[in-house]
Amino acid sequence: MPASVARGADRPGQCRPAGVLRQWPEQDGHPFFPFWEVIRTWWALRDLPNVAVVHFDDLKHDLAGTIAKLALFLDIEQPPEVMARVQAH
Repeated sequence: MPASVARGADRPGQCRPAGVLRQWPEQDGHPFFPFWEVIRTWWALRDLPNVAVVHFDDLKHDLAGTIAKLALFLDIEQPPEVMARVQAH
């Protein structure tokens, strides 16, 4: 990790999360994990019958609908009281 990211002027040796997050995609996830390789791997598998790709934006805009789709995909019941707890969480 570049010293400019890893070190702050007021906190030498401590990680600066904002700096790491700005450079993370450009460095393919280094030093944590290969971000783009993970995306490529799951994207290649997205049409398999046992894989459900869920977009965070879908959860933000339609939590109930997205959870209902996941419950259907997983073949589990979704009683209204459980759905209410999931949405309130």
